[in-house]
Amino acid sequence: MTIIINTYTGPTRLEIILSAFRKCGVRDPDAEDQRDGLVELNEMMAGWLGQGLDIGYATPEVNPGNLDDLSNIQPADVPAVVSALSMRLLPTLGQQAHPQQVRNANREFALLQGRYTVVPGMSLPYGFRGQGWQRWGNW
Repeated sequence: MTIIINTYTGPTRLEIILSAFRKCGVRDPDAEDQRDGLVELNEMMAGWLGQGLDIGYATPEVNPGNLDDLSNIQPADVPAVVSALSMRLLPTLGQQAHPQQVRNANREFALLQGRYTVVPGMSLPYGFRGQGWQRWGNW
């Protein structure tokens, strides 16, 4: 009997940041840009968490954290995180987002929200009666 244990903990923070910079057209960001990207990534993830969107990001204990730490982001969520981060990095690079980039980032973020948004259930008091309890003959 083979036991498979899923130990995937997502890409490193650096891999996410480099992907976001590539979307911005920057192929080889320097160390300072990478650190700025890490700060932006942490702030974005904290903002999402504050809005109730917890995708499992491994928040660093010491800000801004280490670039080589694993992010704990699932593979399906990486494109949305990279797109959103690239939208945050573009103004710092003195660039504007192309409308198609904005549409793609919004679509990927909406998909991400759909995977993690919890819709609260509605509970009704015991004995609640509505139209369904009336008999046809009581009109």
